Amino acid sequence: MADALDQETFSEPRRTDRFALVLKVENVEETYEKLKGMVTFITLPMEKVDWGLKVAHFRDREGTLIEIYENL
Repeated sequence: MADALDQETFSEPRRTDRFALVLKVENVEETYEKLKGMVTFITLPMEKVDWGLKVAHFRDREGTLIEIYENL
């Protein structure tokens, strides 16, 4: 997860996550737009070409890291 979060759109202090909840969505951009008023994203939607994915990240109220992704 550190690779996904170690970049300029990262909006919180660096921390070590023990696990993450990873959710496949049909369209990361659309899901981001729907959720951004309800949660605070810590990364903007971005393409991880080496992974073949587009991803974005946020945390739930308990601090669990949540990733939404779609295949490129």
